[in-house]
Amino acid sequence: MRNKIKLMATGSAAILALVTPALANDWPTGPLTLYVVSSPGGGFDAAARQPQPYLEEALGVPLRVENRPGGNTAVATNLVYETGDDCTNILLTGIPHIHFSALTQQVNYEYEDFYPIAGLTSEPGLVRVRDEAPWQSMNDLIEDALERPGEITASVAFYTNNYYMGILDIMQATGTDFNIVPFGGGADARNALLRGEVDFTHAGVFNSRNVEEGTRVLGIHYSENRWPEITDDATPIKDQLGVDLDDNESSYGVFVTAACRENHPERFATLVEAFHSAKHNEDYLAMLEAGGELGKVAYVDPETYHAANLRQYDIIAELVATREEFTAAD
Repeated sequence: MRNKIKLMATGSAAILALVTPALANDWPTGPLTLYVVSSPGGGFDAAARQPQPYLEEALGVPLRVENRPGGNTAVATNLVYETGDDCTNILLTGIPHIHFSALTQQVNYEYEDFYPIAGLTSEPGLVRVRDEAPWQSMNDLIEDALERPGEITASVAFYTNNYYMGILDIMQATGTDFNIVPFGGGADARNALLRGEVDFTHAGVFNSRNVEEGTRVLGIHYSENRWPEITDDATPIKDQLGVDLDDNESSYGVFVTAACRENHPERFATLVEAFHSAKHNEDYLAMLEAGGELGKVAYVDPETYHAANLRQYDIIAELVATREEFTAAD
């Protein structure tokens, strides 16, 4: 099992209280880089670029957003692990993505080598099909899948994320067998649906809005649909099928290395303060509301997010230990 990092005696809230404004404002002195674990155009990318101008305002320096897809999110994660100890390189990834990347691949890092600046957004899962698809409900899809095991294809961004887990949960609950196809990122997986390369996709309520035109939602992989106006008023999958399904969602967050937090607490505090300010910026929130995406905002402070992520790590570690496909996904 994992070895927990040695946590600092004071949390970031205490650090913020101790750092004087003059000391905090001495850094950063130059541009910072936010590395995104997936390709442009997906939910991760939006989570980075939408608050970017407000982060630059709060930091007082440019914040470059760089996409580094690959390795089921390991490429960007490893880059920040190797170069981020001075706090100038920041990682935007997801939960459970960072857990899977550490647990299922030959990488040098563990989750405990990172520490969150903040949780930013939440992406509840759903099932989306093309407008011309023959299924009008999840029951239609499942009935068809039972008659044609392994023939109906589904896209996911990676094997190592919650959407893949979501399809596995549906298969286990219904006795179906879908042909799951992984792609290099969320945008790629959803565009594959539009192009007719797959029959459906399991994606997020908000990150799949880029394919709204030409597609429709069959079901929400959540206990209630809080977003009817942007999900075709679809009902929860568990209610449609009469099965027990856990809520499926991912959380997007920003991280630095644990060494950054431990060796440069004043810089870490500056980043925490900047992300808190940007995520609560009225102009940023108004922009999201105008686009129908305000509901995805789920700011979580570093300590609360870290504690939740440690609990999630143990759940994912147990899952990986019992499922061969996760260990083989690279």
